[in-house]
Amino acid sequence: MPMFVTLVGLWVAGRIGFLSAVVMVPDCLALQPALLGQGGRIDAVLDTLGLAGMAALGVIAATGLIGWHQKTLNWGAAAFGTVNAGMAGLLIAQWVVGWSFFNPDSGLAKAVMPLGPQVRTLSVEYSAEGRSPFEGMPGWKTIGPRAYFNAELGIFAREEPVRRCFTPAFVRQNRLNASLTGLASGGAHIASTPDFGLDRSVYAWIYYDRDSQYLTSDIYPHHDRFADLQKRDAEREARRRRVDPAGVLAQVDASLMGPPGEEASERPYTLDEIEAMVREAWDRDAPVP
Repeated sequence: MPMFVTLVGLWVAGRIGFLSAVVMVPDCLALQPALLGQGGRIDAVLDTLGLAGMAALGVIAATGLIGWHQKTLNWGAAAFGTVNAGMAGLLIAQWVVGWSFFNPDSGLAKAVMPLGPQVRTLSVEYSAEGRSPFEGMPGWKTIGPRAYFNAELGIFAREEPVRRCFTPAFVRQNRLNASLTGLASGGAHIASTPDFGLDRSVYAWIYYDRDSQYLTSDIYPHHDRFADLQKRDAEREARRRRVDPAGVLAQVDASLMGPPGEEASERPYTLDEIEAMVREAWDRDAPVP
């Protein structure tokens, strides 16, 4: 019984640890080290619990052999041993599914993934979707897809991928592994899905000056997480270009907040005007605006 309770607790801890890693990792490329460890070390959620599951199987097997040799093995002990082995197997299965996801070309992944839970490849990814913060803003002119220019500031803004999360080939192979038919939910062949429909990247707004020279990005405080942006920062400094990234961000933010003093120039409502608006709102016969 103590082993069963321990294994159940470890399995629950594994599920909590998995969800915590998915939610709290800073970006998509940090997901694999958070779940499976770095450099072959056993220092993450799934590899630690997988090792615990294998150790538990060893203890269960040794206990069973000792009981069989000493003639103390009975049906009750065998039943508990089977249940414990099943729980230990669940711990190992968590590791197998996680490893298979990050190694989709392996034979183990192709055998395991159709039987395991469907792992979403979009858990912690960001892509170029949604409305642009520059769209329709005063002073910002659209010059291309997800690209804008502010003549007054002399700043170009363009959304670009700054880190590849999962390559199209990686996503495609994982989907093929998880599908027994090779077809997507809509009936389309997964193998023929174009790359642009599978690209999963982290995007950022990159800022350039009038001469199309790199300035900084909207995620400047987090450049330490992005090798591409660190490289561009270093190249900018090597050319002895004096750029204040914080100042660039402040200029852009100010341009997106509207003309200064616009809100202050509006006259506040009087008490009589407020009471009139309240009466109108509650008057059932009031006209619909």
